[in-house]
Amino acid sequence: SNALQFKGPLDCAKKVYELEGIKGIYKGQVITVVREFFGYGFYFLGYEFAISKFKEYTGKQQNELSSIMLMASGAFGGFSMWLPIYPI
Repeated sequence: SNALQFKGPLDCAKKVYELEGIKGIYKGQVITVVREFFGYGFYFLGYEFAISKFKEYTGKQQNELSSIMLMASGAFGGFSMWLPIYPI
């Protein structure tokens, strides 16, 4: 069979490098950076939006919000991140 067999991540990297050079090691890196760049922008937009709404709703400062509200804001940030970038 022509399928490559790898003994682990380092063996995989070594064989990819032997076959394709440094370009093979970094294949897919550009789109990954694009995904991360936009993804984290959307994450923090969503997170800060949710935090601002919780502050507005409770009349409290951010450091006074409950752990549940902070976790919910993080979850909203996660949804805000993955929804627009998932197609990438």
